[in-house]
Amino acid sequence: FRKGQAPDEVAKKSISQAEIFTEALKNELDTLVKVAAKEIKEDLMVLDSPAYDVQKITATELTVTFIYPVYPEVKLPDYKTLGIKYEVEKATEESVKEELERALESQVMLKEKEGSLSKGDIAVFDFEGFIEGKPFAGGKAENYELEIGSGQFIAGFEDQMVGLEKGKSMDVKVSFPEDYHVEELKAKPSVFKIKLNSIKTKQKPELNDE
Repeated sequence: FRKGQAPDEVAKKSISQAEIFTEALKNELDTLVKVAAKEIKEDLMVLDSPAYDVQKITATELTVTFIYPVYPEVKLPDYKTLGIKYEVEKATEESVKEELERALESQVMLKEKEGSLSKGDIAVFDFEGFIEGKPFAGGKAENYELEIGSGQFIAGFEDQMVGLEKGKSMDVKVSFPEDYHVEELKAKPSVFKIKLNSIKTKQKPELNDE
């Protein structure tokens, strides 16, 4: 038979009623959604497209429930009757000073420095670590930035770098702590070969009316 020309009895043998109803529902769904939307109360704010639940579908009857997500209705009490006690925190000279210091810290700029490395400086250096003369995974980096005295590296590492001049190299000897997060490195003595590429120093902006 040509497309769309098969007799009903022949079509029913190859296509189930459920398939027919499902396809019909798909074709009419947009129309049904528009009809359902007209039933929504004006004071409800719909968030999204509805979900639907087909409760009954036959050759002559269709019952569909549409479920719309809506903003919840929130009734706020009179805040004046809550009786909440609060205290207004007064600014002290010390708290103002601390806040200004934080503001200045957030505007810190880095400036290149000549000479040798001091605590508080930012060291930009290459390093490679060795254990028993062999390099280990994760122990190498280039142009790594480290604030000397911040305690980011293994204990003793940063202290040994103090005084190192820009462009110079040195060996730093340290032992990994016993509770180090990498099992293979726990409590292992190591040597880091480092080269100091540059030194940066922090410069805070001046505090003024601006």
